[in-house]
Amino acid sequence: MRQLEGFWDMSIRHNETFSCLLMDINHFKQFNDTYGHAVGDSVLRFVAQSLHKTCRKGEAAFRVGGEEFLVICPRSNESEAMLAGERLRQFIASNTLKVDDQELGVHISVGVATRSDSLNNIDELLALADSHLYAAKEAGRNCVCAST
Repeated sequence: MRQLEGFWDMSIRHNETFSCLLMDINHFKQFNDTYGHAVGDSVLRFVAQSLHKTCRKGEAAFRVGGEEFLVICPRSNESEAMLAGERLRQFIASNTLKVDDQELGVHISVGVATRSDSLNNIDELLALADSHLYAAKEAGRNCVCAST
């Protein structure tokens, strides 16, 4: 959260746009319930490694709790952040996690929020990203949303 706050402050100071992607692993509980918590941990590592592989230079990825991840996209407007979210979503969806003799498909839903003058702080930015993440889940999951 400190890094997110730093990006927020820099974007204001330099009058630059920046966006964040809030993402959730779809049906994560089913991995734990069906295969056990060790596989659930492997799913978390798979997503984290996938994000780090596919994030562009300057973007930063973090696990923010449970099965939620945050990617910060400095100097990115909403459409650029949507493209980043789609790039990450597609990479994860197109690869499988191999656990023992099984191949598991993992999918994420992504909510995008971009700093604007109507937002007062990072809490409001994250709340907006969260509402867009919820819209992505309502739209059927495995997609990227920037508006409700």
